[in-house]
Amino acid sequence: MQILEGLKLGRCSCPESEKVPPVPIEDFEKTLKYCPPIVADMARIQFLAGMRPGEVCALRSCDIDCSGEIWEFDYKHHKTEHHGHSRHIWFGEKAQRILTPYLMSMEDDPEGYLFSPQETALFVKIDKRRKRKSKVQPSQVDRSKKKPKRKPGVKYDVNAYRRAIQRAAEKAGVPQWFPNQLRHTRLTQIRKKYGLEAAQVIGGHAKADITQVYAERDKSKGISVMLEIG
Repeated sequence: MQILEGLKLGRCSCPESEKVPPVPIEDFEKTLKYCPPIVADMARIQFLAGMRPGEVCALRSCDIDCSGEIWEFDYKHHKTEHHGHSRHIWFGEKAQRILTPYLMSMEDDPEGYLFSPQETALFVKIDKRRKRKSKVQPSQVDRSKKKPKRKPGVKYDVNAYRRAIQRAAEKAGVPQWFPNQLRHTRLTQIRKKYGLEAAQVIGGHAKADITQVYAERDKSKGISVMLEIG
C-alpha cells in the first residue's frame, strides 16, 4: 500500500475548486433578521468561534467544558481526527451568553444536541400565533398534522442549516451565501488583526510539524484571542 502526498495547488492536472469567499458582514447581519431564532443563534455562534457548519450542528453540552473563563468545545469527529490531530473550539463571553439558555434547557439531557429543528418548528408556530390578528377559533387551536410525512430531526445537519440560511438570505434581499463563507469571514478578520498563526489556531488548520509544546502554545493563543473577541 502506498501513501501519496496531498495534491498541491497549481501543480497537477486535476481540476481545482474555487476558493470560498468571505460573506460580507452587512449581508450576514441582514440575513440574521429573517432566520428562525435558533438558526440565527447557530450562525452567531459559528461566526464568533470561527467554526465549520458541521461543528456548530454537533454542539452538545456534554462536550463543552464551562469550568473556565473561556469555555472549550472538544469536537471529537473532525476531519483530521484520523491523523491524530485534536480540534478544540473556544467560546468567549459573547458566545457564552448565546449558549447559556440552550445549555440550561439540556441539563436533563447532556448528550442531546443543543440546536434542534424540532424546537425551530415550535418557534415558528408560536411566532405565527403571535402575529395572527383574528381570534383563534377552538377548532383551530392546534392544526398540526397528527402524523406528518416528515418530522423535524433532533439535530440540524449541514444541509438543513444551509437551506435555512439561504431562505433567509433570499427574504433579506441579499446574494445567497453558504455557512462555510461565514467561517472564512471570521478567520479573515482574525488573520488581519492577530496574524496568520492565530487564524490557523482558531480555524483548526492542522500543521505537519506540530509538537506537544507547540500545541500548548497554540491553545494559549486561541484562548487569548477569544477573551477579546469571542
